[in-house]
Amino acid sequence: MPSKMPSDEKAVTSAESIQRQLHRILTSPEFKATDAQKSFLTFVVEMVLSGRSHEIKGFTVATQVYGRGSDFNQATDPIVSIQANKLRRALERYYLVAGQYDPVRIDIPKGTYVPTFHQQNRIKGDSIVIDEPKPSSFAGEWPTVLVKSFLNLTGDDQLDYMGIGLATELATEITRYREIQALLVPQGEGEHDHASDTSARFVLDGSIQQSISGLKVNVSLVDVSTGLQIWGDSYLTDFHPDQLIVFQEDVANTVASKIISEYGVIAKALGLESKQHPPSELKTYEAMLRYYQFNAHFTAESFFDAFEALQHASREEPDCGLVWSMLARLYAANYSLELFDRATP
Repeated sequence: MPSKMPSDEKAVTSAESIQRQLHRILTSPEFKATDAQKSFLTFVVEMVLSGRSHEIKGFTVATQVYGRGSDFNQATDPIVSIQANKLRRALERYYLVAGQYDPVRIDIPKGTYVPTFHQQNRIKGDSIVIDEPKPSSFAGEWPTVLVKSFLNLTGDDQLDYMGIGLATELATEITRYREIQALLVPQGEGEHDHASDTSARFVLDGSIQQSISGLKVNVSLVDVSTGLQIWGDSYLTDFHPDQLIVFQEDVANTVASKIISEYGVIAKALGLESKQHPPSELKTYEAMLRYYQFNAHFTAESFFDAFEALQHASREEPDCGLVWSMLARLYAANYSLELFDRATP
């Protein structure tokens, strides 16, 4: 493999991680390659993994992948170079649309058919640092969602405003839920400090596509600590300019309720992580998650977990009204229903 890599990227040498990435690409509906081009990619990747990268030539690809005979002449039959260019474009599109948070990037640099593999450690500009998996608990007292402008894949530059509008509506809707912080990165923004230095645990973005009948909006939520997409959905609308604002508001309201609400995707994901820690060690938001778990299960164990966690949070962050409200509701529920032996002030 070429030894020179960009300064902010690390070469990947684990065959297992490369094979997983290859499978992820080949099975993705966003990898718009023909079966022959997929065979091309598989062949050159496997050649490198088997230590035979020096054998990857136009002649080898032509005979092994495209069924050309031993008399193949690349000067008169440019099939390999043509298909390699198409394969490069398919890979570029995949990483733009679906693979921007994948842990490994596979490229076939121009001028060679030997693929390169590197870890997507850092995506600058309007993206977020992706590095090794973080500790089990999220960083910071309150979880943050980085909202990016939606990619306009319609081919109509005049619809760029819709991608910006969707992101703005989503950020506004998220701020209605006081437990989650929203960071908006508008389309075309440069490398600003608040974007590149953010410790946002989640990234919310998507794309806009156009069909004969209207527009389709795809939305995805990525957990930056793992690079995995933990939620996704799509929404359709007839293409009526006078209804687009209403459509954006409806999408923002629906998405926020699914991922930000007290029983949404983020609460469930972080709630599972917080179970690894005793109530006395939880951050304020994690303590609130224990309250939601009590409401969902209504058991003695979940009650005392929530009670201890909220008591600890009220001492650590006494100005947080939500903590006091939840603690009061715990007392009220226990007093009125006579659930457990706990004195009520």
